[in-house]
Amino acid sequence: MLTKEEFKVLVMLYAANIDGNIHEDEVETMLEKSTPDVFNHMKKQFSRMSDAEILDSIADGKQAFATTGDASAEILESIRSVIDADENLSPIEGHLYRTICRLMK
Repeated sequence: MLTKEEFKVLVMLYAANIDGNIHEDEVETMLEKSTPDVFNHMKKQFSRMSDAEILDSIADGKQAFATTGDASAEILESIRSVIDADENLSPIEGHLYRTICRLMK
């Protein structure tokens, strides 16, 4: 089971990688919202996980760490800041954000 911090980084990595690349601006944003140790640990984990495993972990983490509106809003704000980091919102990033918003409700 992930910690709350690991969960948040996992979701941010998923959002950052939706276009197939994790850009330096996105990494900087994630590091502002996490520690380097947690980020590096989760980046290794993320690279080993399938999409299905990531989505299962997001669903599990939501039940554990996003049980209130405020907790969900904090996670969604982190995701949005990563998506906005490269200042180029692609249609797929917008779709992902809407999908994660639905998952977090």
